[in-house]
Amino acid sequence: MKNLKSFSIILFLFIGGIVWFTSCSDETTMDPDLPDDPINEKVDPDQLLDRFVIKNASKIDGTLQVPENITGFNAKLKSVRDSLFIHQGINFRFQVKFPDKTFSNSSGFYFQINGGKKYLDIKTEDRESNDSIGVFYMDFDPEGLDLPISFKAKIVPYSISGAKLNSLETIVTILDPDNKNCNLVHPKNTWRWMYTIRAGMVELAPGFGERVTTHVTGCCSANGESINCLDHFIPESDWIRLEGISAYLINHEILEFSASGITGTLQEYVQNLNPKPEVTNFCSGKLEYIIRIRDNEFWGDYTFDASSGLLQFKNLESKVTFVELFGQNYPQYDKMFIDAAAKYEVIGCHFLKETSNIEGFATIRIFERVGDLGNE
Repeated sequence: MKNLKSFSIILFLFIGGIVWFTSCSDETTMDPDLPDDPINEKVDPDQLLDRFVIKNASKIDGTLQVPENITGFNAKLKSVRDSLFIHQGINFRFQVKFPDKTFSNSSGFYFQINGGKKYLDIKTEDRESNDSIGVFYMDFDPEGLDLPISFKAKIVPYSISGAKLNSLETIVTILDPDNKNCNLVHPKNTWRWMYTIRAGMVELAPGFGERVTTHVTGCCSANGESINCLDHFIPESDWIRLEGISAYLINHEILEFSASGITGTLQEYVQNLNPKPEVTNFCSGKLEYIIRIRDNEFWGDYTFDASSGLLQFKNLESKVTFVELFGQNYPQYDKMFIDAAAKYEVIGCHFLKETSNIEGFATIRIFERVGDLGNE
């Protein structure tokens, strides 16, 4: 795994089959200090826009005009009520997956606060985006503001040609960093891993993993049949080499807190080239892959000090299965990344920060509170 290079692949959870990010329908019960009316109209929208910290973003004068003729896309987006929570110092990872080729090749997003006269043109993160998904990160400078503060905003993906695809209306809430009013088990107790930073860079995130270019070899018979070279005594000079990507990534990692403890799930995705000539066609050059998806389960106990925000895991265990090898049964333990020795801090009741040291590198993992998974 550690020898693989970063790779973005289109496998991650998203709302309505199109867009996924933090979605909660009743946030006032999660954080009682949030205003009953979440929309703040006292602060100038363009002044708020100036406070966003977003890489590769430029400012444009005017109001976003979005076409209304993409009915299928509109219908699915309008059926979802979304909320986006920002805490100073924690980059929020925003990601969009497009439903079909009509919306592929998106190279960026427009972002405007409702009522504003300016908006941002945001380029996607090259390392984590491709022609089917787009990713960018956002932070916010709340200096001098009375927090929490909420406002409506519009996020519009656009294509490489610059054509606007559609808009996603959302409520953005800037969290109060001094808020310690947090209960991990009520009413929304599900947290999802958002990304991992190692040596100052995002190393892993849902749908963004590690890859290496590898190859397989085979042969093509005189009658056009894909065959094994060795079985047919074909000299190495006639072997056909096909290159592809072997990849490892985490589709998702979920933590669920309850009064009795913590349970977690971790889904791994492994992709390797298939060398079998009856599957990979060495005559046509059509490469096939071996894909393995493994669900890991773990559990344990925890203690949480709301006054400090510090969380401590203990008695961690994972599911074990027995694998037969040469007539003997050997235990295979499910993988888990949470660690009783790491430092965990709940921030703003919406983010969980894990800090550890792995192989001499400072490693930070960020989780976000996502509510009821059944409603995503």
